[in-house]
Amino acid sequence: MIAPKICDLMISSYLRNPFFKRFERILINTIYTSFTNNAKQLLERKFLPESTEIIADEWRNLGFKSSDLAQHFHKEAYDSWERNLHLLHPEKMSITSVSESDDLMINNRKICSNWSEKIKR
Repeated sequence: MIAPKICDLMISSYLRNPFFKRFERILINTIYTSFTNNAKQLLERKFLPESTEIIADEWRNLGFKSSDLAQHFHKEAYDSWERNLHLLHPEKMSITSVSESDDLMINNRKICSNWSEKIKR
């Protein structure tokens, strides 16, 4: 899954799903998250809350044997996503991310300061 050709094959197969042909217009918002947050979110989605402590070490690296392999996959998945988005013929594309100073950004424009503090309220 970390080889670009294999990752592209997986992503392109997903994006070619007939489901997407049902829509006249497609808007894409890619949300970039760090490797650490991605691994934590996967752990929380994949397992029941009471079982997460037991298997947290095993899934800390997205199920890969090493952190290096997991981080390589994380990067390749985003790269492959970007290389294959054209298959959807999107009308508009946006990028959402959180800056180092905790600002919510869309297309590199700050839309909210101290993002994580505001969602805790």
